[in-house]
Amino acid sequence: MKSKKTSFQSVATSILIGSLTFGAASKSVAFDLPFKPKPAAAASKKVEQTKTVFLAVDGLSYYAFLAAQKQGLFKDFTNYGAHIAPFPSMTDLSWATMTHTSDLFGAAGRIKSVEATYFDESTQTVQGDPRDYYRRLAFPKYYMGAFDSFFNPYVEALMYFPTEEVPKLEIKTVVDELASAKAKPVHTGYIGAIDSTAHTQLNRLFPVMRVLDTELQRLIKSSKDKGQDIEVILVSDHGNIGRFHEGQPEQELLGVDLNKAIESAGFNNVQQLKGAKDVAVPLMALGTWAPVYLKERKETRSLIQGLRQHNWFDLAVYLNRNSSSETLMTVVSSDGEAKVQFDKKTHLYYYYPESGNPLQIDKLYHSSKTAPKAMKATEVLNLTAKTAYPDSIFRLIESASERNFDFPDFILTLKDGYYIQSSLGAFTKMYRTHGSLTAASSFGLVASNKRKIPGQIRSKDILSFLGVNPKELFGNTEKRHATTGKESLKEVLANYQQGVETQAKDLSQKRIFQHITRFVSDTRPYFLVSEMKSFMSAFKFDPFKQPGSQTLSPMNFDISKFDVTSMISPEDIGALTDAVLTSGSVENLMNDPRVEKIKDKVDMLQGNKMANLDLTHQDLSGDNDFMKNIVDFVLPAKRAAMKMYQMPYLLERSIVVQEKAFLQDSRDMLFARKWINNKESASQSFKELNAQFQTATMAQTLLKEAIKEAELEDRIYPTPLTQIYNQKLEDLTIVYIPGIYNSIFDKEIFSLGLNGLADEMGLRVIQPPVESGCSSDYNADVILNYLREDFKARTQRGHSNPRYLILGYSKGAVDALAAFTKNPTFISNNVKAFVSIAAPLHGSSILNTTDLPFMLVSALSENKIPEICQKEKTAAKSITPTAMEAFWRKNERGLTGLTRYFSVTFESDPEDSHIFMKATKIIGQFEENNDGVVTTSSSKFPQALKAVDLGTIKADHLAGILSSRFNQKAFMKGVVKTLAEVNISDDKQNLTWNSKVILAAANSRATAERTYYRWFKDNIAKVYSLKNENFVDFVVYSNSWEMNQQLLPKINDPADNYEVKTKLPQSQWRFDPYAVLDVAKLPDIMAGVRVAPVTKTNLPEGINITYNHKNMVHFRMDHQFNYESRSPGGLDDNKDFGYVTADFDGDKDWALMKSKNNSIRMTTLAYRFSPTEYANMNLKLAVTKGVNGADPVKGRSGKDDSAFQVWFTIRDGKANGDRGIVDPKNDKVFLFGYYWGDEAQGEIRKAGDIFENHYSNKNIVVATLPLAKQLLLNNQDMLGKAQDYKRNLAADLKKAFPDKNVEDLDIVAITIQHDSNDAEDSSEAYFKSLSFQP
Repeated sequence: MKSKKTSFQSVATSILIGSLTFGAASKSVAFDLPFKPKPAAAASKKVEQTKTVFLAVDGLSYYAFLAAQKQGLFKDFTNYGAHIAPFPSMTDLSWATMTHTSDLFGAAGRIKSVEATYFDESTQTVQGDPRDYYRRLAFPKYYMGAFDSFFNPYVEALMYFPTEEVPKLEIKTVVDELASAKAKPVHTGYIGAIDSTAHTQLNRLFPVMRVLDTELQRLIKSSKDKGQDIEVILVSDHGNIGRFHEGQPEQELLGVDLNKAIESAGFNNVQQLKGAKDVAVPLMALGTWAPVYLKERKETRSLIQGLRQHNWFDLAVYLNRNSSSETLMTVVSSDGEAKVQFDKKTHLYYYYPESGNPLQIDKLYHSSKTAPKAMKATEVLNLTAKTAYPDSIFRLIESASERNFDFPDFILTLKDGYYIQSSLGAFTKMYRTHGSLTAASSFGLVASNKRKIPGQIRSKDILSFLGVNPKELFGNTEKRHATTGKESLKEVLANYQQGVETQAKDLSQKRIFQHITRFVSDTRPYFLVSEMKSFMSAFKFDPFKQPGSQTLSPMNFDISKFDVTSMISPEDIGALTDAVLTSGSVENLMNDPRVEKIKDKVDMLQGNKMANLDLTHQDLSGDNDFMKNIVDFVLPAKRAAMKMYQMPYLLERSIVVQEKAFLQDSRDMLFARKWINNKESASQSFKELNAQFQTATMAQTLLKEAIKEAELEDRIYPTPLTQIYNQKLEDLTIVYIPGIYNSIFDKEIFSLGLNGLADEMGLRVIQPPVESGCSSDYNADVILNYLREDFKARTQRGHSNPRYLILGYSKGAVDALAAFTKNPTFISNNVKAFVSIAAPLHGSSILNTTDLPFMLVSALSENKIPEICQKEKTAAKSITPTAMEAFWRKNERGLTGLTRYFSVTFESDPEDSHIFMKATKIIGQFEENNDGVVTTSSSKFPQALKAVDLGTIKADHLAGILSSRFNQKAFMKGVVKTLAEVNISDDKQNLTWNSKVILAAANSRATAERTYYRWFKDNIAKVYSLKNENFVDFVVYSNSWEMNQQLLPKINDPADNYEVKTKLPQSQWRFDPYAVLDVAKLPDIMAGVRVAPVTKTNLPEGINITYNHKNMVHFRMDHQFNYESRSPGGLDDNKDFGYVTADFDGDKDWALMKSKNNSIRMTTLAYRFSPTEYANMNLKLAVTKGVNGADPVKGRSGKDDSAFQVWFTIRDGKANGDRGIVDPKNDKVFLFGYYWGDEAQGEIRKAGDIFENHYSNKNIVVATLPLAKQLLLNNQDMLGKAQDYKRNLAADLKKAFPDKNVEDLDIVAITIQHDSNDAEDSSEAYFKSLSFQP
């Protein structure tokens, strides 16, 4: 402990941090250090009536405080010590560490980036948006959430300009609020004026400190006047180092051009890493540190070696290893190098000098491989207290902990007295700064007017030393974040009648700032900096005017033509601010000399700009590419139109302030009880998740309730909501993969929702650069390369292995699945779940009607589509129904159990759809519910994958765009929270789930394979087999893909690589060429499954079932024929019985169909048509061997065999009034067919005769069939010859069923049959085609 009297005892004579040389123009500067720290004592007991005020004063350095005391300021604060800031010694990191945000809120409480600018690993670019920084400040779980009173940060930013009034206003406002606040254990306030003034204002720091001192005295006096004792605790976040002793004449810091230094070392300082020598340094503040990122991390040593040659170089620190057992780092100085190690199991620290002594550690604590010297955390603090780098070892190790931010490739620090120049330096001068490991940069302040303070104290220990629980600082925000689902449900039920509290009457500065910032931060996806250039272009060129005409060229802007002294300066901005705050009236303001001066400058600038306007004209009639110019205009014009549409939605969505104190709770408490009570078991059970709850499944209701909760949270923002569905989802990276429309809408689709996941849930969100105009095969490589590079970058920088949750929207889901097939091992190990959103998993039937115009996509996309995607690998080809059928046939087995699958369906009515979707609904002529692009049935996974269907959301396909009322934030948060509730982050549970999915698929053929599999325990399955020598065996695997390969080996299948050539009407059938139709269950199979009737619109060329294939499977795929269950197996390409491709009479590619004492039937349900609309039937057939003794006519021999039969299942009328749906309980169904007849004993039958079939009314095909009749196709002299049978189907039906109205009939199934089993003979025929034309 120490007081004012002891602060500099003997330190000046015995301890100096060496002379700091700043070059020829600077003097040596020495800084005194506070005494050696003591263990943090327990908080002293406070008088019962004492009011405690915790005042955070940003940037008030320990040394500035000492100098201020010498000038008579802060006399009440006789107890003080140095707060040792974390490394790097920057504001956000320090306050976040001090208030324990990451400990309290996990990922949501991490600052992620030490500065407003940051390096985005996913894009390898430097990013920075001031709106994002303000969003962070306003977020209730950010460190600012710990402070009751603070000045509006938007106004506070003006203090970086030379203004006198804003600092006064800030300090007074905060003190006023603290003085009048209602009683509570600890009052907290935040003041930023000291830091902004210290950085950029010459000789203004001490006047501002004088204002602070005056206001603090007023606060103390005010409390005493009320008869209340008060303790004020001043805490600052870091030091502030200048080229002078505090209290002495101030000098400007020396700037370092880091860009030149990097170039001199042989590297390129860039905004995006591409080349091997590229370096990125994301900096905005003018500090003494820099995070450095390299394209090739193996070049780290080379770059450091180049930088350390400069006299401003202090330290470079990089991470060697960061595992579960240890952290190992390297520290490089200009003349030394050392390793710093932390053993995570023993919690001990080690210092290994390799050359010199960079951190100035006492030799007694130097380690070597043969003689390691362990240090405890307290020892590190004590033995480094008097070095130039206090608590260095602890702070370096902590910087690599990932607790608050991700460590870069290395951190560069400068010697005291220097700062790194950046673009901000063009607007201001720097007098003090911070960021490095040195004492002057790191020593903030802890001071009290009551209690004793340690000489040095770490950030994380300050609140505990003061007896303040950080949870109490965040109040309900922390309480509601920490509660379990059961605890939350109990609280919600207790307050259910009253409703959800909104705190509508709270009009504090803090709350107003939070409301404003939500609007400001929500503008990020609406207004991107990159768009401004295209907006400008829209005014420069309009190609829709005459292309040969002349138009204005862009304005030539030449900075050299401007008089810099006439430009608006920081001083002008500060003077204008002061004038506004002191004028008292508009008249006074306009007459203020400061305002007059600025007006004169503005007038002068306008004159200069007009003088520099180039009015020359540009001729577009020459060699310019007119189409390119059109594109140049269309893109900005499109954006301008989009902005016009988006603005009302931005205002409507982001400016929501409740007026009532309570809102009705919209959540379903019955479901909440059921879910919370059964969550542990339900999250692990496919059956329980799909169990019915009222009108939906448990999983579907869970998603809807999670979305409701997120909507409610959004409505009462910033008041924290007690969340029932609050399972934490830490350490997951969200991978969002967009679809085709993403480029047309400038990547805006779901941008707000993704921001919500990152901003409010603290999740890492990345997006592979897929090409909207390219095929899934092309994008699969893009996705895989991107994820592999991300994985590599994260692990090489010492981060834990990324764990991915993939969200695939629209075609993006298909792209992702294609990527899964290319590297299943990576997916199985690292992808925890996959969610398809409005995805055409079985194709988009709209592509059967129209293709996406490629030129339109190109014109409306910012980036040029790769050439290969313009011809071979086009996007639309990947998501046709036939392409997706082929994809699943080939890949379903391999994808089974690879990860956990979930699907979300969108569905909309025309009146509720975006104007684009209204159009696609008309163009697509959908036969079932849809979102304008994807039908509801198409958005579901194949059954074998055991995907959890999360249900249908009322939304069109473009609901995620910005000009939509769809609450995409609530939707995205609801989806992710649903997955958190079902525990996808549990690796062990995931493996068990995926293993059981694979086992179910393997056991689907248990009888045929005579093998049964059963889950035994983690990574082991039991095998019971009648085929093996050992009846019981085991399958061992380390991931689900290894299990998949053993239990579901790839089958060489002719269907795998075949893409269907025939265009079929829209259908909900999920065709599998190897599925069999159970005749007894055919009514149930057909029930409720929609098939679009054939019309002249969807099949203008009629129905053409033509055999021109090399493989029977391909023919069946083209027309969706399945064998019936009573047919034998192995019929495809079978020369003995079944079908095989053959020549007939010199003509190629006929289907040779043989039977051999068996019955072979195949049926298609794909064609549903009216016999009157498609009456003209053509059948091309050659029968070369009939069946001896066969006679299918009722009442004859009963040997119902034929070399060829075609049967039609016919519906009489429409019981439900819908042609697309069969209602087997109410629809009347009968059979009619054509057959090849053999010679009938004792009869002469001729072609065209109609007979009742032997099995009529015996429930052969459909259980309720009352009647079955056939028409004889042939005369006996036709045997062995190819015949073109031409029949009028409608006339034949009228003749066969004279009592029926043929207009009311619909063909609902077509069956082709050949058999010889009743006669115990054989048959042979050649089939070529069957067609039906209008």
